[in-house]
Amino acid sequence: MWRSFIKKWPTDVIETARVAINSAKRMRIRVFMDDSNVAYATAMYVLNSSAIRMKTPLIFAESRLAPIKGMSIPRLEMLAILIGVRTAKFVTKQLKLNGCPNTLW
Repeated sequence: MWRSFIKKWPTDVIETARVAINSAKRMRIRVFMDDSNVAYATAMYVLNSSAIRMKTPLIFAESRLAPIKGMSIPRLEMLAILIGVRTAKFVTKQLKLNGCPNTLW
């Protein structure tokens, strides 16, 4: 079964641009955080806008499983916020984006 699945798999090459940050005049950082009963996560995008077009490449993402014991939804939301803030601080420092405004959702 596995071999038949692999034979049917398309062999087209998928390419993505590796340049996520350019010299756009307006760059903004967007961090999204979310949780559920089983996990919590964050995703960070850098919004590059120029006169011609706007790009929002994914820069960083992190997810964690919720503890087996179970936690309340508000506590999981706080954990999602915690990793979101840590993500924003880490990536801002590593990519030297100190002047960019941050928005965390």
